[in-house]
Amino acid sequence: AYEQTSAGGQRNSQSIAALEQPLELTGVRGARRDGARLRWEAAEADLRAVEGQVGFEVTRAYALAQAADERMALADRAATAFDRAQHVTGARLAAGDVSGYEARRIRLESARYAVLRAEAALARRTAHVALAALVGAPADSLVLPALAPPESLPPAPPAIGRDSILALALRRRPELLAAERQAAAAVA
Repeated sequence: AYEQTSAGGQRNSQSIAALEQPLELTGVRGARRDGARLRWEAAEADLRAVEGQVGFEVTRAYALAQAADERMALADRAATAFDRAQHVTGARLAAGDVSGYEARRIRLESARYAVLRAEAALARRTAHVALAALVGAPADSLVLPALAPPESLPPAPPAIGRDSILALALRRRPELLAAERQAAAAVA
């Protein structure tokens, strides 16, 4: 600041510079620093918890999808075997080698296994849609095409690894993104 005064024909001027350094005697600055460190540690712990939860959910959904794939394959094999048995029994019935009772029994078993195959296909689709939802992918991106008739089943697609699915989920889950941003804000 610059001051200029005059009195009785005399002029007087003065330049004033001030330098301030607040001294915190109460430990407020240290307490703020400790509080920020604790908030950062809490944000990091929240992030690890969310990562663990996402990892658990994705691993569980992946295992359920794999199990559904296996159940579908088993149901398809059983239904296909009974379809063939029904075809053979029908030919043998026409030739008189098999009784009508045996032919009906095979036809009923074939129908029962066809129902089991349809149930397994639905469970498989449900498991894959649930996995896709956890990963944040479009609903049908991890779902294989609907089951075709047994004669024209497409070959099984290559399996998607659990680690690939988990990495995808960790990149796309909003609660994980929120926890990462909270951790970054706490660091800042």
